[in-house]
Amino acid sequence: MIRMLLVGFAKLFLRMRYRFEVEGLEKIPAGQRLLFLPNHPALIDPVIMMSLLYLKYRPRPLADQAQVGVPLVRRIVGLANPVVIPDLTKAGKSAQQATIEAMQQIIDGLNSGDNVLLYPSGRLYRTKCEKLAGSSAVKQIVDNVPDVQIVLVRTSGLWGSSFGWGGGQSPNLVRQLLKSIWIVLAGLLLFVPKRRLKIEFEIPADFPKGKDKQTINNYME
Repeated sequence: MIRMLLVGFAKLFLRMRYRFEVEGLEKIPAGQRLLFLPNHPALIDPVIMMSLLYLKYRPRPLADQAQVGVPLVRRIVGLANPVVIPDLTKAGKSAQQATIEAMQQIIDGLNSGDNVLLYPSGRLYRTKCEKLAGSSAVKQIVDNVPDVQIVLVRTSGLWGSSFGWGGGQSPNLVRQLLKSIWIVLAGLLLFVPKRRLKIEFEIPADFPKGKDKQTINNYME
């Protein structure tokens, strides 16, 4: 019941701030071993993804330790049984073992029938387009869970949001959420334009499983 209430609140909050156009989600069958792979333009898009996916698919999200460090956020995210990963750009080599263990949790979860929400780049956009560089998470997963069903997700319209790097500085999830709450409250009295978002879901027929890391990353980009 708590999870359903949180999803309902998130949908209500997001609908007051954004205007959504969702394509292809109705074609994604509810099943097991679904690996949702979205692009990552802003810190708010995991909230959007979970609001769309949780009730039907129950995906386990990856959560950045730095972003869920606030107790209230950690408790809310914890309801979704996340896999918490360290921020390698801040933690350095000391976090490598924790990252390896997190990846094994993902693989074990998928092999046990879990669905997973994973951002292939592992970080927010720094430019208007996704750059996966040497990211190897998806390659590692498809090699170890060959029957995983890939679902690609593309969100358009968030570049330039205060939740991303479009404003020229590193965003803070809690600070921007509080700011957005004030904007939504103001919108109850004044007209506040909604940001238009397009979210596309697709099960690719030609995903290059079995190929090298760079081929997989180029395909996803």
